Amino acid sequence: MTDIERIRADHGMAQARNESIAWRRNAHLYGVSYQQGHRNGWWAGVRWLLEQQGQWDDLTDIEALTELGKEHASIYYPIFKTDPVIQIDCPSHGTITVDKTGVCDMCGRNFTGDN
Repeated sequence: MTDIERIRADHGMAQARNESIAWRRNAHLYGVSYQQGHRNGWWAGVRWLLEQQGQWDDLTDIEALTELGKEHASIYYPIFKTDPVIQIDCPSHGTITVDKTGVCDMCGRNFTGDN
């Protein structure tokens, strides 16, 4: 089962519930196509989110630290929530692990770009 199929199975009822609420509230304004548009938009958003999350490993160090700083507001949060750190190459200490502060614990070097 692909990610989108698993998400459809897990969250399809939530999508249908929200679609029905929106349909009852707005159908008289937009007609029958509104319901299909809502459904298409919902699942297009899910697909977009999965595609974006697939790029986590391609983010620059600064981009990844920015996302760590957003915590639960980040689209990448499901990926890093259990281990909110990244590996960075410190010129003084080689590969190190840093959290959202982006600071090397050994030398204090700031990798966030906020020097």
